Amino acid sequence: MAADGFRREGTGGIPECYFTTPEAGYYHYAFDPDRVYKSILPIASAHFASENIMTTDLPEQYRQSSPVVDEIKKYAAELNNLGVLPAPFPLRELLPSEDMEHLYRLFGMTGLSYGNMSARETIPELGSYTYWMTGRGVNKSALSKVGKDILLVKDFDFERGAAIVSVPPGYDPKARVSVDAVEHAMIYKTFPEVGAIVHVHAWMKDIVCTRQNFPCGTVEIAKEVAALLSMTGTPARTVVGLKNHGITVTGESLQDIFGRLRAGILTEVPAFA
Repeated sequence: MAADGFRREGTGGIPECYFTTPEAGYYHYAFDPDRVYKSILPIASAHFASENIMTTDLPEQYRQSSPVVDEIKKYAAELNNLGVLPAPFPLRELLPSEDMEHLYRLFGMTGLSYGNMSARETIPELGSYTYWMTGRGVNKSALSKVGKDILLVKDFDFERGAAIVSVPPGYDPKARVSVDAVEHAMIYKTFPEVGAIVHVHAWMKDIVCTRQNFPCGTVEIAKEVAALLSMTGTPARTVVGLKNHGITVTGESLQDIFGRLRAGILTEVPAFA
């Protein structure tokens, strides 16, 4: 989050504070030191869990593709048709180049490619807890290669804040699973009935929403989303809003999720303080 203060006409000379979130939008309010502190502290103190531990043990029959990998490719391309790629928010128009570079370094990427998705596929050789997920900073509308664009998460070490990723020999050493792997992992572990998850920077009507715009890739946002899913009564098939960010959608499958997205997705994310 970046915060800047400006004086505006009609405010009696009282500066307003504008908050810019990297993923979706911005909001502002009249400057108040205590309120600014309370807004920034939860974000500044959040715990990132976006490391990757690569293991070259992906079984040979999954190194080119699989039925679930093919589904992810198909539905990721549809994100572009829904109008949510790369994002509904022109971040480059608000942040200077040095801040953009800092953002890239923070998340270990070379560019911004918004949204991600995952789906379970049980691979007996690796255990019962396995799911495929889109990679970090890749073009979601043109996924192609296992071990680069799509990766298999076989576990998540919450203490170390690291996804355990199974890759083929000769995988792209720069490849990383999406920073939201911690959120997906917590959902899958908490709700075994969830079969797929989609996160996009868009919105839907009449949904529950987090009260703090924690950075993506943090334990805090993962816990808050899981808690809200529990409150809905239908965690396996629901939508949770992420404040000033987007939505996380659970379903039995990607087909189930996209059927609901087509019927009611809003490409503009509402921003509020």
